Amino acid sequence: MPRISRVLTLVLVLSVFFSSLGFSDIKEEEKFRIAAKAFSDDFYDASLSLFKKFIEDFPKSPSLHEAKLYIAKCYYHRGDYKKALETFAEIEKSGEGKDILSETYHWLSIIYFRGKGFKEVLSYAQKVIDDYPDSKFIWKAYYLIGSCNLELGRIEKAEEIFSKIIAECAQEEVINNTYSQILSIHLKKE
Repeated sequence: MPRISRVLTLVLVLSVFFSSLGFSDIKEEEKFRIAAKAFSDDFYDASLSLFKKFIEDFPKSPSLHEAKLYIAKCYYHRGDYKKALETFAEIEKSGEGKDILSETYHWLSIIYFRGKGFKEVLSYAQKVIDDYPDSKFIWKAYYLIGSCNLELGRIEKAEEIFSKIIAECAQEEVINNTYSQILSIHLKKE
């Protein structure tokens, strides 16, 4: 019997050891997935807490900057634009990955647009267009530039950009928003 208990103890110790080695990545991925799911379900407070805990638990994770991106978006959706801007600026300084940076510039454009910081909107949206031509945010960047021009009274420039969007964009939401802007331009003219 003592031999069986030693074997069982050894098996138990080895299983704990191997599970901590082999499944640590799964645990990390699972925690990230849960936090992202909370975000996609519009539970921004929960997602914010979960991503902060994720960064605390996995400071060297390859998903670190993506987790910070989610944190910034949580702040935005909670209406804490100051913290969102600070977090996006931190991501921008890190220079991490083209997808993360193009999305960061997109969100910075949106926040500045809300605050009527049109110079910043034009700068960040143009970065998406110039530096990330394959970004999924490129047409939203064009839309923001068109909207800025409209807000600044540059109607012809806005119409030119909106026409480009309608002619070349395949994203239904962007096209619908663009048609709304064009309609508002024509109603103001009449």
